[in-house]
This record gives sequence, structure tokens and C-alpha cells, in this order.
Amino acid sequence: MLPILLLLPGCRDRAPVAPPSPPRVEAVPHTPVAPIPAPTPVRTDWAKAERAEAECGDCHPDDEDAWRASPMGRSFGAATAPQGTPASARHPGSGLRYSVGEGFGVEAPGFSFERAAAFQIGSGAHARTYLWRDGEDLFELPMTWYASRRGWDLSPGFGDGRDPGFRRRVEPGCLACHANAFGPEPHAMGCSRCHGEASVHAAGDAPGPTRLSPERERDVCAFCHLTGAARLLRFERDSADFTPGEPLADVVAVFVRQTATDGFNVSSHGGRLARSACATKSPQLLCTTCHRPHAEARDRSAACRDCHKEATACAGPGGADCASCHMVLGEVHDIPHVSMTDHFIRVRPEPAKAASDNDSPLLWIARPEAEPSDPDHQILLGRAYVEVWRNDGQRKDADRAERFLGAGLERRPKRWDGWLALATLRRLRGQIEPARRAAEAAWRLRPDDPRVALVTGALRLASGEPASAIAAFAQARDDYETNTLRARASLVSGDATAAMRYAERAHALHPTDLEAALAVGAAAHALGDPDRTVAAYDAATKRAPEALRGWLQLGRAHADGRRWKESGRAYAAAEERAKTERAALAIAQAGQATAALYEGQAGRADMLARKAMGHGHRAPGALTVLGRLALAGGDPKAAVRFLEGALEEHPRDADAWLALSRALAKLGQPRGAATAARRAAEAGHPEAK
Repeated sequence: MLPILLLLPGCRDRAPVAPPSPPRVEAVPHTPVAPIPAPTPVRTDWAKAERAEAECGDCHPDDEDAWRASPMGRSFGAATAPQGTPASARHPGSGLRYSVGEGFGVEAPGFSFERAAAFQIGSGAHARTYLWRDGEDLFELPMTWYASRRGWDLSPGFGDGRDPGFRRRVEPGCLACHANAFGPEPHAMGCSRCHGEASVHAAGDAPGPTRLSPERERDVCAFCHLTGAARLLRFERDSADFTPGEPLADVVAVFVRQTATDGFNVSSHGGRLARSACATKSPQLLCTTCHRPHAEARDRSAACRDCHKEATACAGPGGADCASCHMVLGEVHDIPHVSMTDHFIRVRPEPAKAASDNDSPLLWIARPEAEPSDPDHQILLGRAYVEVWRNDGQRKDADRAERFLGAGLERRPKRWDGWLALATLRRLRGQIEPARRAAEAAWRLRPDDPRVALVTGALRLASGEPASAIAAFAQARDDYETNTLRARASLVSGDATAAMRYAERAHALHPTDLEAALAVGAAAHALGDPDRTVAAYDAATKRAPEALRGWLQLGRAHADGRRWKESGRAYAAAEERAKTERAALAIAQAGQATAALYEGQAGRADMLARKAMGHGHRAPGALTVLGRLALAGGDPKAAVRFLEGALEEHPRDADAWLALSRALAKLGQPRGAATAARRAAEAGHPEAK
């Protein structure tokens, strides 16, 4: 499910500071890109290109062998047996315990299962992550082998507490930098990915692949080694559209902060090198100046000595490795336990810093304008701000995204990608109706796009239109998120049977997901199956023992079955997890008060009910308890006051109706007492007649 992001508070009461000096713009050398919007690319027939690669070794056997032995050539392949000794680690968000032995497993109290790896990513020089397959979809397994530790730990993306379970999807754009993933079956990268279509070269219709211009050669490397703060496919583009020899900026837009961000990521090489004076003053400096993808040994300092023949200030010997002093080895920010060389070349480099908040404007490296006037550029920039805001949660970025998307869409109203980004932004900001309007605009333009269908359906559901939401979900991907939302929409529309069908599908797809387990419980409750309701909510608390909602629902399910001891325990567990959430605390304490009253603990019930009322939120369960206690204490007038307040909030509270009937009878109001008794019976109270 989409995460709710916290907005970081701004600093206050700071003394004014002098204006900073003009910042260095982090950009890479480039030639002007194609006019916006980019022209439709000539799509490479990658299947044909890969078939032609079989002949590359006939003319270049040494190059082919060296590539297959290089780290990049080994960055993807069929899974081998997990290396090292068995290990385990706990997911910090859900408490699930992951393990790796012969396979990859997950455990929670009363629950476990395994998945076998289908593929592996990474050469093992730094790390190796494993993937499992579900139909055509690939998902990251939660344990990764890290060379620096010579052991296992949580995979990238799991250690921050997100993505519990086994459903962290590997998107095509991610896979494209590790594998030939443009056909039905991913496999290790071949010659065409860097050199272009081999058959064209073999037929003599194109120059050799090493004869690209410096700009186009940089683009080949930047496809995987330049991520920036945000990296987006351009409108109607796909990762498979980039062909070596074509401008990368026609397919991918990379954005950087106007003020350089501290530290670096695993694929920041191109951007960090571009900040160096060596790159800005020497356009002939290329990645291949120092690196040989085919793994032949090369003196990477030779280029340094060619330019710095009179480096009298350097204290190192003439034959020393310049990079060891002028490029820092440090930990990357986005993958744990991995250190790489920072490609920002400096005379006296400082140690790599931790990432810091940076809300300076974003710049597209191909067109570094902070305030573009071109509407297509504005939409692209707005999309980039949505992406960085989702990662960093800085309000200024969200405001910029709204402004640029609005300006661009006013002049390009048929850009469905802009409407989808705007709907996503507003949805995450809690602006449901404005988000709904943006989603409907995207839907009118692209109703067959699964992403548009999912967001539109979710917003229709949030707007109280379950039937139209279900119609949108029919075009979305058949994944657990869609089916969970389908289950919720079916419940709202009164179709409990369909709700259970979708909930079971979601749970089968993602058995560790809290939302799927809760959906099964809600559907079982609607179908009048109390045993399955309790079982589903009990399973939810085992899948995600720290999740508050599972315990609240389990407490209610036990109360519906009048299992008061179990209900009290579940609500007590909810209270522990509610912490400062006042509304949840009120519900949890009211639930405990009800359980205590039925357990014959009147004093404890009164104390808990009054605590529940003290959080500033209406707690109908607490009012019912106080009303029943007042009735038992001989004060039917106070009882009526409490009970009517409870029923105003929760008109299906059978206990409140029955107690109200008895209080009205004591006050000599038989007609009102009879009506209340009838309502108690309609609500299902076992003692009502």
C-alpha cells in the first residue's frame, strides 16, 4: 500500500545569514537534447539484437570472455545455491523474522513459509541479492549476501522498516541496469546493451561500437551510472527505448539538486564525476578513460599524469595511484554494508558525509532551468518533485510539484502522466476530492493503464463510490493491493461474497501483508462467520505483531463473540501500541472497560471508561459502560444520558439499547423501553426479546 509520509518541520528562530555564493550546478557534459516532447524513438528489436550477439565472439573472442568474467557481465544470472552459513534477521517494521538456508523463509508466531530463488543480482564483489518469480513478475527476497560482512543481512529496501513480506516488486527500470530484460526471459547483459545492435555492425552498415562521440559514449554509461535525486522515463517512453548511440535524454530525464547533496549512492558515479574540475575542464575525460568494461588491466592514473605533468604539489611518487589520494572510498547511502569510490575528484577530498536534508530546486541535467516555461518540461519537473517528496517528505517539494504540474497541465491537458502524478501527490497529502478530479482526468485519457486504474479506483472508493471503483480496478494489475481494495469496495457495496473472494486472492498473493489479512477478517465478519473472523484477525496480529489495527479488530471480534477475557487482552495489546494516538487509545481503553464490566470488575471498568473519555474523542463503548454502571448504581437518569450519547455515535450497539430499555423502564417509560428492547433484538443482543 502507498505509505503515509511525515512532513519534516522547518527550522525556526534562526538569525539571518548572508546570501550564499552561487551554487555549483551538478550536471554532466551534454549536447542539446531533442525538442520537447522527445521524438518517438526507433525501437530496437532486442530479440534480434541478442540473437546476433552469438556471432560477436567469432571476431572478438577475448573481449567476450573478458566481459563474461567482469563484475558487470556477472551482474545477473540464474540463482545458485545461497552462499555462506544459514542466517536470519528481523524486519524492524513488522517484527517478521527472515531466514536463509537452502531457501528463503519468513516466520511469525504460528506462521511460516519459504520461497525459492529464481535469479540473482550482483556479481558478489559488493553484494548479491536474490529474486523469486511469480508468473511474469519478479520480487526481491529479503536477505542479501554482503561481501564486506562475509555474511547475510536484510536486503536493500527492507532495513528501513518498509515492504514487509516477500512482495517488493522488481520494476523493469531497475532490472534494466542488471540484465537484458527487454524480452520474455531476463538473462545476463550481452554486447548489444553497450554497443548497439550487433547485426548492423556485422553487416558493415555502421561504424564500430567504440567510435561513438564522447557525448553518446557518456550516455551509454550514464544509463546505469547516473541516478541523481530523481530519474524518470519521459512521456510514453520505456527503458527498452534507449539504444547506444542515441541521446539518453530523449528517453530518461535525470534531475539533481541545485545545491549538491552530501554523500553519494551506489550509482552516482556520473553525477559525482561531473562535479570535478577534471571533468568540466577536460571534455575528453570519459568513463572508459579509467575503466575497461572488458576487465583488461589498465593504469587508471595514466590520464591524471598526462594532464598533470607538473604536479609539483603532489606528495605521492610518480607511479602512485592518484585515485587513492584524490577520490574517497566511502559507504553509499542506499545499500547497507557497501563501500565504493566517490567519483568526485578533489585535491584534498573530505570523508564521505551522511545524507542531509536538501530542498534546493531540482534541475534537469539536460536543461538546467529551475523555472522552465516549456509545459512539457514543467510536467516532467513536477513529476520529479513528486518522486523526491515521496522519498524525503519535504513540504517545499510537494508545493513545487503542485505548482509545476498545474502550470504544465494547463497548456498540455492531454498529458495523462501529469494528471496521474498530480492525483498521487494529492492523495498522499490527504486531499481526496482534488486528487479524485486529477485521477479522473488521467482515466479519461488512459483507462487501460494499470497505474491509472489503481489510483482512480482507490480515490473513487475514498469518495464513497464503490461500484465505479470496482469498474476501475478491473483494469488494474491483478496484485494483492488491487484485490485488497476490491475487497473493501465490495464490502461497502454490500457484496460480502465478492469481498471474501478478493480478500482470499489478496491473502494468497501476499500472506504476510496486514491489509490482506484484515480484509479476510472484515469479509468473514460481513458473512456472519465469527470463528473465521477471529482466526483472520488473530493471523493479522501474528503477521504484524506491532500493528495497532490488527489488535483493535481482534478485540472487537472477541467482544462480538462475548469472549471477554480474550477481548480485554487484545485491547490491552492495542493500548500498548497506540502510544500517543489519542483516538486509538480511547477505543482500546473503552474495549477493556467493556471486558472488565462483563468480568465483574466494576471499579476497573469505571476507571478505564473515564480514561477513554479523557482523550478528547467520542468513545461510544465507554459511554455504554458508564451508562450501565449508572444504572447498576441506581441512577437511571444519568444512565439514559450516557446511553443516548453512545447510541448517537454507534446506533447498532446492542448492549446500549438493552441497557437503555431497562433504564427507561425504571423511569416509568414503558413505550420507550419497548422500542429500545426491540432495537436491541434487531442488533442481535442474545438477551433481548
